[in-house]
Amino acid sequence: MTRESSTEKYLRRAVEKKGGKCLKLTGSVGVQDRLVLLPGGIVALVELKTKIGKQSKAQIIWQKWLDDMGFLTFVVRSREDVKALIAQLSGRSGELCLGPGRVQPLHGTGTREDPYRVGDDA
Repeated sequence: MTRESSTEKYLRRAVEKKGGKCLKLTGSVGVQDRLVLLPGGIVALVELKTKIGKQSKAQIIWQKWLDDMGFLTFVVRSREDVKALIAQLSGRSGELCLGPGRVQPLHGTGTREDPYRVGDDA
């Protein structure tokens, strides 16, 4: 199983490779792990989890609030998810952005816990 810290490091490097920044967020219970800033004014908040990790109630509340405010939020669990996220944010994966805060998962419909989850096993 991939450790969350390994996926986080991979995310940071992938974002930097695209010319962006991947800032670690701290200070509030439940707030997403990373703020992703990419060229072109793309801003996304990313929660990192292991394959079997579940979002806490506070994380789900934060994600819903951010989505309702029009921000892009994602839950990633693996390097494959990171690759899919970067492709989606870079606009190379089709008509996936449905408007502010409304991003369709790349595959499937996500789950109740992770409605905006990206990756093959969503």
